[in-house]
Amino acid sequence: MQGFLDDAAGQFRDLADRHRTLTQQYLTRQLPHSVLRHQLIQREAPEAGEMTGHIMGKMIEQTTKAQLMRVPYNAQVEKLEEEVDRMRVGMTEILNRTEELWNFGQVVFKNRPVKGEDIKKLEAPESIRFEKCKSGSWKGIGKELEKQSTVSALEFDSCEDVGFLGGLTPAGDFICEAVRKIKQLRILAIGTSWVIQRTAK
Repeated sequence: MQGFLDDAAGQFRDLADRHRTLTQQYLTRQLPHSVLRHQLIQREAPEAGEMTGHIMGKMIEQTTKAQLMRVPYNAQVEKLEEEVDRMRVGMTEILNRTEELWNFGQVVFKNRPVKGEDIKKLEAPESIRFEKCKSGSWKGIGKELEKQSTVSALEFDSCEDVGFLGGLTPAGDFICEAVRKIKQLRILAIGTSWVIQRTAK
Protein backbone atom coordinates (compact mmCIF):
# COMPACT_ATOMS: atom_id res chain seq x y z
CA MET A 1 0.00 0.00 0.00
CA GLN A 2 2.76 2.47 0.91
CA GLY A 3 4.53 1.67 -2.35
CA PHE A 4 1.36 2.45 -4.31
CA LEU A 5 0.88 5.76 -2.46
CA ASP A 6 4.52 6.79 -2.95
CA ASP A 7 4.38 5.90 -6.68
CA ALA A 8 1.13 7.83 -7.14
CA ALA A 9 2.49 10.87 -5.28
CA GLY A 10 5.70 10.78 -7.34
CA GLN A 11 3.83 10.51 -10.63
CA PHE A 12 1.56 13.43 -9.77
CA ARG A 13 4.54 15.53 -8.66
CA ASP A 14 6.26 14.80 -12.00
CA LEU A 15 3.04 15.64 -13.88
CA ALA A 16 2.67 18.93 -11.98
CA ASP A 17 6.34 19.85 -12.61
CA ARG A 18 6.05 19.07 -16.34
CA HIS A 19 2.82 21.09 -16.62
CA ARG A 20 4.44 24.04 -14.83
CA THR A 21 7.52 23.91 -17.10
CA LEU A 22 5.47 23.59 -20.31
CA THR A 23 3.21 26.45 -19.21
CA GLN A 24 6.19 28.73 -18.59
CA GLN A 25 7.76 27.78 -21.92
CA TYR A 26 4.49 28.39 -23.76
CA LEU A 27 4.00 31.80 -22.16
CA THR A 28 7.59 32.75 -22.99
CA ARG A 29 7.01 31.87 -26.66
CA GLN A 30 3.69 33.69 -26.82
CA LEU A 31 4.73 36.66 -24.68
CA PRO A 32 8.50 37.11 -25.05
CA HIS A 33 8.50 40.09 -22.67
CA SER A 34 6.33 38.50 -19.99
CA VAL A 35 9.32 38.39 -17.61
CA LEU A 36 9.71 42.17 -17.85
CA ARG A 37 5.97 42.62 -17.34
CA HIS A 38 6.12 40.42 -14.24
CA GLN A 39 9.06 42.42 -12.87
CA LEU A 40 7.19 45.68 -13.32
CA ILE A 41 4.06 44.29 -11.66
CA GLN A 42 6.18 43.12 -8.73
CA ARG A 43 7.91 46.53 -8.63
CA GLU A 44 11.29 44.90 -9.24
CA ALA A 45 14.05 46.86 -10.96
CA PRO A 46 14.69 45.46 -14.49
CA GLU A 47 18.01 45.67 -16.29
CA ALA A 48 18.67 48.99 -17.99
CA GLY A 49 18.77 47.43 -21.46
CA GLU A 50 15.30 45.93 -20.98
CA MET A 51 13.59 49.32 -20.71
CA THR A 52 14.03 50.59 -24.29
CA GLY A 53 11.14 52.24 -26.06
CA HIS A 54 10.99 49.43 -28.61
CA ILE A 55 10.74 46.73 -25.94
CA MET A 56 8.14 48.67 -23.96
CA GLY A 57 6.07 49.15 -27.12
CA LYS A 58 6.23 45.42 -27.89
CA MET A 59 5.28 44.54 -24.32
CA ILE A 60 2.22 46.79 -24.45
CA GLU A 61 1.24 45.32 -27.82
CA GLN A 62 1.55 41.76 -26.49
CA THR A 63 -0.45 42.67 -23.38
CA THR A 64 -3.38 43.87 -25.50
CA LYS A 65 -3.25 40.68 -27.58
CA ALA A 66 -2.94 38.33 -24.57
CA GLN A 67 -6.70 37.76 -24.43
CA LEU A 68 -6.56 36.31 -27.96
CA MET A 69 -3.84 33.81 -27.05
CA ARG A 70 -4.74 30.18 -27.75
CA VAL A 71 -5.48 28.07 -24.67
CA PRO A 72 -2.90 25.22 -24.74
CA TYR A 73 -5.38 22.39 -24.13
CA ASN A 74 -7.42 20.14 -26.43
CA ALA A 75 -10.68 21.55 -25.08
CA GLN A 76 -12.48 24.87 -24.86
CA VAL A 77 -12.49 26.64 -21.50
CA GLU A 78 -15.98 25.47 -20.41
CA LYS A 79 -15.26 21.88 -21.47
CA LEU A 80 -11.86 21.99 -19.77
CA GLU A 81 -13.44 23.13 -16.49
CA GLU A 82 -15.96 20.27 -16.72
CA GLU A 83 -13.15 17.76 -17.33
CA VAL A 84 -11.16 19.09 -14.36
CA ASP A 85 -14.26 18.86 -12.13
CA ARG A 86 -14.77 15.23 -13.23
CA MET A 87 -11.14 14.45 -12.47
CA ARG A 88 -11.52 16.01 -9.01
CA VAL A 89 -14.52 13.77 -8.34
CA GLY A 90 -12.58 10.74 -9.57
CA MET A 91 -9.61 11.61 -7.36
CA THR A 92 -11.88 11.99 -4.33
CA GLU A 93 -13.37 8.56 -5.00
CA ILE A 94 -9.89 7.02 -5.26
CA LEU A 95 -8.77 8.71 -2.03
CA ASN A 96 -11.88 7.58 -0.17
CA ARG A 97 -11.61 4.02 -1.49
CA THR A 98 -7.94 3.86 -0.51
CA GLU A 99 -8.67 5.03 3.04
CA GLU A 100 -11.52 2.53 3.35
CA LEU A 101 -9.02 -0.29 2.81
CA TRP A 102 -7.11 0.76 5.92
CA ASN A 103 -7.82 -0.74 9.31
CA PHE A 104 -5.41 0.68 11.86
CA GLY A 105 -8.02 0.32 14.55
CA GLN A 106 -10.35 2.90 12.96
CA VAL A 107 -12.32 2.16 9.80
CA VAL A 108 -13.62 5.11 7.74
CA PHE A 109 -16.56 5.20 5.32
CA LYS A 110 -16.76 8.42 3.26
CA ASN A 111 -19.30 9.87 0.85
CA ARG A 112 -20.99 6.58 0.00
CA PRO A 113 -24.06 4.42 0.61
CA VAL A 114 -23.61 1.94 3.46
CA LYS A 115 -25.51 -1.15 4.54
CA GLY A 116 -25.21 -3.92 7.06
CA GLU A 117 -23.18 -6.07 4.68
CA ASP A 118 -20.38 -3.45 4.71
CA ILE A 119 -20.11 -3.76 8.50
CA LYS A 120 -20.26 -7.55 8.36
CA LYS A 121 -17.11 -7.63 6.21
CA LEU A 122 -15.00 -5.71 8.73
CA GLU A 123 -12.34 -7.54 10.72
CA ALA A 124 -12.07 -6.53 14.38
CA PRO A 125 -12.40 -2.73 14.07
CA GLU A 126 -11.95 -0.71 17.26
CA SER A 127 -13.75 2.39 15.99
CA ILE A 128 -15.75 3.28 12.88
CA ARG A 129 -16.28 6.71 11.35
CA PHE A 130 -19.10 7.41 8.88
CA GLU A 131 -18.59 10.69 7.01
CA LYS A 132 -21.37 11.99 4.72
CA CYS A 133 -22.77 8.49 4.28
CA LYS A 134 -26.29 7.51 3.24
CA SER A 135 -28.35 4.46 4.13
CA GLY A 136 -31.90 3.23 4.01
CA SER A 137 -31.25 0.62 6.69
CA TRP A 138 -29.48 2.13 9.69
CA LYS A 139 -31.29 -0.47 11.79
CA GLY A 140 -29.54 -3.24 9.86
CA ILE A 141 -26.22 -1.47 10.30
CA GLY A 142 -26.86 -1.28 14.04
CA LYS A 143 -27.50 -5.05 14.22
CA GLU A 144 -24.21 -5.78 12.48
CA LEU A 145 -22.39 -3.33 14.75
CA GLU A 146 -23.71 -5.23 17.76
CA LYS A 147 -21.94 -8.33 16.44
CA GLN A 148 -18.62 -6.48 16.18
CA SER A 149 -17.47 -7.07 19.74
CA THR A 150 -14.27 -5.03 19.30
CA VAL A 151 -16.05 -1.76 18.40
CA SER A 152 -15.99 0.74 21.27
CA ALA A 153 -16.32 4.04 19.37
CA LEU A 154 -18.60 5.26 16.59
CA GLU A 155 -18.67 8.62 14.83
CA PHE A 156 -21.35 9.78 12.39
CA ASP A 157 -20.62 13.04 10.57
CA SER A 158 -23.34 14.57 8.34
CA CYS A 159 -24.98 11.22 7.54
CA GLU A 160 -28.41 10.93 5.94
CA ASP A 161 -31.29 8.48 5.86
CA VAL A 162 -32.66 7.44 2.48
CA GLY A 163 -36.45 7.41 2.61
CA PHE A 164 -38.84 5.01 0.85
CA LEU A 165 -39.18 7.39 -2.12
CA GLY A 166 -35.48 8.26 -2.19
CA GLY A 167 -35.69 11.47 -0.17
CA LEU A 168 -32.85 12.36 2.20
CA THR A 169 -33.19 13.46 5.83
CA PRO A 170 -30.64 13.82 8.66
CA ALA A 171 -30.01 10.37 10.08
CA GLY A 172 -29.36 11.30 13.73
CA ASP A 173 -32.59 9.83 15.16
CA PHE A 174 -32.29 6.68 13.07
CA ILE A 175 -28.67 6.21 14.16
CA CYS A 176 -29.50 6.65 17.86
CA GLU A 177 -32.21 4.02 17.60
CA ALA A 178 -29.91 1.69 15.65
CA VAL A 179 -26.93 1.78 18.05
CA ARG A 180 -28.64 2.08 21.46
CA LYS A 181 -28.32 -1.66 22.17
CA ILE A 182 -24.58 -1.90 21.51
CA LYS A 183 -23.30 -2.82 24.97
CA GLN A 184 -19.58 -2.48 24.28
CA LEU A 185 -19.92 1.08 22.94
CA ARG A 186 -18.01 3.66 25.00
CA ILE A 187 -17.91 6.69 22.67
CA LEU A 188 -20.64 7.86 20.30
CA ALA A 189 -20.36 11.06 18.21
CA ILE A 190 -23.22 12.24 16.02
CA GLY A 191 -23.46 15.56 14.21
CA THR A 192 -22.46 17.62 11.20
CA SER A 193 -19.16 19.01 9.97
CA TRP A 194 -19.76 22.03 12.23
CA VAL A 195 -21.28 20.44 15.32
CA ILE A 196 -20.33 17.03 16.69
CA GLN A 197 -22.03 15.87 19.87
CA ARG A 198 -20.02 13.33 21.80
CA THR A 199 -21.48 10.94 24.33
CA ALA A 200 -19.47 8.58 26.51
CA LYS A 201 -21.00 5.68 28.42
